[in-house]
Amino acid sequence: MAIASVQQGPFALPHGATAHRSALDTAETRPSPLTRYHALIVGIEGVVTDTARIHAGAWQRTFDTFFRRAEHLPRHITRPFDPDGDFRRFFQGRARADGVQAFLTARGIPPPEDEGAWAPASRAVRTLVAHEDRLFDAYMQRHGVPVWPDSLRLVGAMRRHTVPVAAVSASRRAHALLAAAGVQHRFDAVVDGRVRATPLRTAVVVAAPAWVTAARRGGFGLVVGLDRAGRAEYAGELYERGAGHVVGGLAELIPAA
Repeated sequence: MAIASVQQGPFALPHGATAHRSALDTAETRPSPLTRYHALIVGIEGVVTDTARIHAGAWQRTFDTFFRRAEHLPRHITRPFDPDGDFRRFFQGRARADGVQAFLTARGIPPPEDEGAWAPASRAVRTLVAHEDRLFDAYMQRHGVPVWPDSLRLVGAMRRHTVPVAAVSASRRAHALLAAAGVQHRFDAVVDGRVRATPLRTAVVVAAPAWVTAARRGGFGLVVGLDRAGRAEYAGELYERGAGHVVGGLAELIPAA
């Protein structure tokens, strides 16, 4: 399958995929902190592939359906799901069932009478997660998954410096996402939680604050946070969670040839 760039077609970014052009132009002369490490792990979702907007759209459709069936509730708590704010606040970097529980609780939506409370393992939450899951899979199978071009430039540069690169995801779709993006052959390994790395000799690049926390707790030698949108408050949170560096694009990490 051809690699789908985030710069074109239905994946055009509202912020513009060329926001960090200056970093691309000067990357060849900037030293990279990554070459000091024996291996590099990069997050599949948010670092290699741009899946956030696909998930956000799937959740929007899921909750649109849910709210249409809850017309008896006050309109202020069944207002449309915000694919930007609501997704980032409740779902990004979080297990989907936990996100559903947090979102519905924050909206003040009462749970089904036979369940008593929203809980990640409850039938109602599992039903919503399954609905989003089907929508995401259908989109992925039909359109593929868009790739951030700077991720492939970084992977290529690191491998030229004989630093192996693994792609990591907590999702069961790790291999399927890379295959849908057409980049499964670019990585030395795919880490899905069952593969062990040598933390102190390994650098990690991730995009969500929760993943920064997990990587820092894992004792990795360097944790880099990725903030493609250039939001100061988001970068601050990445640092607070334990990131050693925060970058606006992966070109900032590419070592000189």
